[in-house]
Amino acid sequence: MMWVRSLGIFQVLELKAYDQLLRLRLNEGRDPRLVVVEATEPDIQKYGGFPLPDATLAQVIDRLEQHQPRVIGLDIFRPVVDGHPELISHFQNNNHLIAICAAKEAHNPDKSTYSPPPGLPEDRLGFSDAVNDNDAIRRRHLLFIQPDKDDPCTTEFSFSARIALYYLKEVKHIEATTLSKDEIKIDKTIFKRLQTNTGAYKNLDNRGFQIILNYRASRDVASMC
Repeated sequence: MMWVRSLGIFQVLELKAYDQLLRLRLNEGRDPRLVVVEATEPDIQKYGGFPLPDATLAQVIDRLEQHQPRVIGLDIFRPVVDGHPELISHFQNNNHLIAICAAKEAHNPDKSTYSPPPGLPEDRLGFSDAVNDNDAIRRRHLLFIQPDKDDPCTTEFSFSARIALYYLKEVKHIEATTLSKDEIKIDKTIFKRLQTNTGAYKNLDNRGFQIILNYRASRDVASMC
C-alpha cells in the first residue's frame, strides 16, 4: 500500500479529502481587520473602462486614507507608464501603500508579465503569481520567489505576504526570521516550505517558498465596499 501511495495514485483522493475537512471547520466569520474595495464591472464602465483612470484611483486612496488604514494593498495592474501626478505621488510617498507586479517565469516564456508602478520602491511591491494544482484548485500559497535578474518585477515577496508582514511589523512589532532555506519563523509560528513529497503531494513542483493555504472558514472573509 505504501509503495502504491508513493506513486501518487491516491493524490487526487487525498486532496479531495483534505478539501472536505476544510469545509467541515466551524465558521470563523469575517476578519475585522480586512476591508475589500471592489471595482465592479459597472464601476469600470462608469469611469471609462479598464484600466481605471489614475485620477480615480488616487481619489479612492485619498478616501481610504481618511480612515487611517494600517496598510493599503492595490491589487490592480498598471499597464501604463505615465500616470496622474497624484497617483504617482502616492506611489512615491505613501509608505503603507503596497502594489503588485507579475514575475517572469523561465519555464513559461509566453506568460504575461506586468512591471511595477513607476517610482515604487521594492519594499512596497509584491508579485501576484500563484500556483494551482492539476485540478485547477488553489491549495498552495507561493510566499517568496527568487526573481530573474532581468525581471522588472524585482520583489521576492508575494503581494499577500508583503501586506501581512507589513501589518505585523507596524502593529504587532513582529518580523519574519529566516531559519533556513526551508523554514521561516513569524513570532512563535514556523512555516515550513513544501517539499516534493509533502503530505498528499507526490513529485510536486515546489519552486519558490510554498506553503499549504489555510483558507478562512467563512463565506464572507472580509467586509466589502
